[in-house]
Amino acid sequence: MVALFLMSCSSCVLFQSEGFMIYRKRNSVGIITSKTILTITKRKFGFSKTSTPTDSVRFSKYLQSGGSGAIVRHNDKTSFILTAAHVCTLAFDAQIKAHFPFYNRDEYKKAFIHLNEIHDVTGKKYPAIPLVWNSQYDICIMVTPKIDQPSLSLALEGPYLGEKVYYMGFPRGLGGGKVVPAFDGYFAGPMSIRMGHRGAVNAYSLSIAPGSSGSSILNIHGDIIGMVHSYYPIFPNLCLSATHKQLKELFEEADKIYEKRKKYLHDELESWL
Repeated sequence: MVALFLMSCSSCVLFQSEGFMIYRKRNSVGIITSKTILTITKRKFGFSKTSTPTDSVRFSKYLQSGGSGAIVRHNDKTSFILTAAHVCTLAFDAQIKAHFPFYNRDEYKKAFIHLNEIHDVTGKKYPAIPLVWNSQYDICIMVTPKIDQPSLSLALEGPYLGEKVYYMGFPRGLGGGKVVPAFDGYFAGPMSIRMGHRGAVNAYSLSIAPGSSGSSILNIHGDIIGMVHSYYPIFPNLCLSATHKQLKELFEEADKIYEKRKKYLHDELESWL
């Protein structure tokens, strides 16, 4: 009876610890919506005296998509948002081919107007500008006007095999506002894949779907150890994530670029408010 009692109490403490961590960190996440006007124009090869701008073949389309993101830093005027590169911008040709299957970069030029917004847990929305992104690792940091919510921190070290992990995100756009879906799973290990030439990724046994992209993966302390960017459609319970090292490099690069561009970024964000 004593052993059973002790096991029962240990489970209660663990459950309370997990629930309290999620409660403390949930206000740091939000839904990201992206609105894009995409135009592709057929390239001209050679020169003709009779050619005019109307000779070009042009296709345009309005796109709307979404993902997840998390506040990872604040300063006096700005908040920094971690998300996936394919959420913050048109990072991959596959995104364009989803709408124009005939597209290839050798024959067509692309141009787009892209507007990102993040909605915090109160439902308030903020304009977001991509600051730095890495298409190979599918990671991005955006800047917004300062959001009155807490930020997450990058863990000092990456995950260990079998470590229990968590993420809060919005698969299929479900949730929002006070409804913040939370999921748990385990670190399955590092992988090397050719998809998108991404190289090193980490695999987690987490249930994800479109809309989960950009969600921060947290350890038991609520610190970031990874970020959801993709999955295998044949088995959506195996999540593919950026590594801790890749995220650390992105954070360091964001600091450098922000210092160079902060006046422009502040002016641009103020013009959207």
